[in-house]
Order: sequence, then structure tokens, then C-alpha cells
Amino acid sequence: MTKPEIKVAIIALALIGFACLFLSQRKNSLGQPGLVVESQSLTNEAGATVASRRIALPSNIPGYYDELLPITDKEVEVLPKDTIFGRRLYDVGRNVKVQVSAILMGSDRTSIHKPYYCVTGQGWRIDKTEVVKVPMARPVPYELEAQLLTTTKAYKRPDGSIGHARGLFMYWYVSENQLTPHHKEQMWWLARDLLTTGVLQRWAYISCFSICAPGEENIRLEQMKRLAGDTIPAFQIPPGKAQQTAFLDTAPSLR
Repeated sequence: MTKPEIKVAIIALALIGFACLFLSQRKNSLGQPGLVVESQSLTNEAGATVASRRIALPSNIPGYYDELLPITDKEVEVLPKDTIFGRRLYDVGRNVKVQVSAILMGSDRTSIHKPYYCVTGQGWRIDKTEVVKVPMARPVPYELEAQLLTTTKAYKRPDGSIGHARGLFMYWYVSENQLTPHHKEQMWWLARDLLTTGVLQRWAYISCFSICAPGEENIRLEQMKRLAGDTIPAFQIPPGKAQQTAFLDTAPSLR
């Protein structure tokens, strides 16, 4: 984190603290989520149910194979109890896989954190950071801006030599009526809304992750963008289109 980012983070946290103190004298409310939640269970690595609700990441999309992925015990232990998760693996063709994850906060803002720490904590070195644009055609045309981390990780081949894999990590933040690729902007908006309106917006962050060989980054990014365009309309409410409720009993269908 750079010095300007640290400064913004400190200011945002101070504002949140002040807002919490100031607004403790009046009744606050939670905003509506910008993601669709379904009443379906999630399991951990051992197959035990760890949640009764999840983000409605779509399944059975024409042209894709998909698999529901577990939530780790560490995530359940570390993040607040009212955090809602979603995780699914999509095969976009020729055994190219993209993991899509979503984390939605409840009344505790600490559910939402900067993904940098998760990426580097898994052994990936961040080589490049940039904002990319993902064109969305449904349900209304708009341009989704996402943060893209291009990363590298060394691994040992069967013959003992060292190879290098490239990882593309694309993510963004969304609330009821707001969308941003920047963590510091998300923190500022959360503090601003809490202070000025008494509403704690239920922020979430969505991520798409895929591994490829060096030199295949551009092709893989386009595959990830295409997957995003085909899946996001099923579970993310576009800006300015917030619904009265974002909770479903079953997952929506794209067919």
C-alpha cells in the first residue's frame, strides 16, 4: 500500500469511527445488497454445511461447465458471521478454468478487505495493476470497470526444473447503487453514506481468477471478460437498478 493510499485509508477509517459514534445516538439502517442472494447451502472442504445462504452465481449456462466450490474453514473463522459467500468454477472451453467468487458484508464492514493480501498470501507476486473495462449488454448496457492484477508464481515441474505460471485476478466492489474498482473509493463511500444518511451500505466484492502460461494473458483476459458478461447479469444488480429485495429462494436461470 502506497503512502497516499495509507493516508486515505486512515482518513476513511477515522470517518467511519466518527460516523459510528455520531450515529449511535440515532437508529441506523442497512442498505440493500447489490447482489442476489439465494437460500441454498454452502459447504467447506470436508463437505459440511457452513452457510444456509449464498450469492446466486449461475449454473448451467450454455457453453460452460461449472462446479460449486467450497468455502474454506479459515474464511468462515476469520470473516464476520453475517458474511455471505459465493464461489463457483467455470470451464470456458478447452479446459480453461475461471474461479468466480463473491463476498457480501452484513452489518460488519470488515467482511470487505483489499484482495492484495489474499493474492500475495497464496504465493503470487503482483507484477502489474491496472483498471480494465468489461462491456455489459444485459440487463441494460453499461461498462463495468474492474481492477486487474497480473501475477506470477514459480512451481516445480515433474523433471525438477522451475516453471512460472501467470495468474490474472480481476475484481471490483458493488453496493446497492454504487460500483467501483478502487478499494479506497469503496471505503470513502461507505464512510460518507454512513455519516450523511445513517445507512450502512452492504458492500460486496466480486473476483474472477484464472491461471495461464506466460504469453497467454491477453487471450485469457478476453475469456474472463466474456464469462463476466454471461454470468454477472444473473447475480449483480446494475447501477441505478436496485430492487426492493435482492433475496431469492432459488437461483435465476439464464436460459
